[in-house]
Amino acid sequence: MQQQETIPFYSTPAFISEFIPAAEMNPFLKPGYADFMIMRIEDMYRHVHRAVPPTRSSTHILLYFTEGRADMQVNNQHYTLLSGQMLTIAAGQVIAFDAWHRDIYNKGYICIFSNQFFAGLLAQTDLQQQLDFLRIYSSPFVDIPTTRQPDLEHLFSRLNTAYQQQGLQQQSLLQAYLLTALLEIKTVYPPHAALGQTAAAHITRQFLEKLSKQIRQEHRVAEYAAMLHISPNHLNKAVKAVTGKSSAAWIDDTLILEAQILLSQTQAGVAQVAAAIGIWDASYFTRLFKKKTGLTPGAYRKKIEIS
Repeated sequence: MQQQETIPFYSTPAFISEFIPAAEMNPFLKPGYADFMIMRIEDMYRHVHRAVPPTRSSTHILLYFTEGRADMQVNNQHYTLLSGQMLTIAAGQVIAFDAWHRDIYNKGYICIFSNQFFAGLLAQTDLQQQLDFLRIYSSPFVDIPTTRQPDLEHLFSRLNTAYQQQGLQQQSLLQAYLLTALLEIKTVYPPHAALGQTAAAHITRQFLEKLSKQIRQEHRVAEYAAMLHISPNHLNKAVKAVTGKSSAAWIDDTLILEAQILLSQTQAGVAQVAAAIGIWDASYFTRLFKKKTGLTPGAYRKKIEIS
């Protein structure tokens, strides 16, 4: 593996081809589904016959549960979803979940859309700046108040009906329904999950955005501070105040997340994986990985392979 090799993003077609290749999925996939699709969770999940290892999506994903329970990981954080709860997974975040089995019962909607699907509308209304939950640094979990659940479920139902009947032939109608759903979510999205609007939150937001893009090239707090034109101490205080975690801890955790993707998606050796994320001492990489996950890289890969 060459150092410059990048960790692949899965488009919707590539993800479905890799993890949900069942022919029964075809009626739900309309032309243009790379940019937008919606379907019922119960119609999709029963065709997932193997665990999905840490995987990065190139599109935004909304998962809204109306019945049952579901377990999922986003950016190495475990979430248990019950009725009336949802995950807003921003493009670039890392997801993982188990294969379907008969003991699992859940219902709801999965809606997937790209930035391109909303490009014109977002540009006109500056919505992308307002929808903090669609940013890579934001927490994905949203607990919808009971009083708002019927409205949101109705919107997803209308979206699903319109899409399944006519695909993207009435894109403006789909955009209108989706926009309304996103604005509904915005009104109940926890302010703390979006990092807030303080100076410290602004610094943290910039740091996490740069970290997500440059983690494989830069691991030093001082360099990220220099990019933001502040001192390392200032950066660390801001990040710790907003997230409860130091800048160095964020760097280490992001490195491990990148490594987990490579270990699960490639056959590269441990030393190659370490080099791919910019760590040239394989022994140090193994120690860091075990400290953060409780497993060696090799043991982690075996666990993924048998799941």
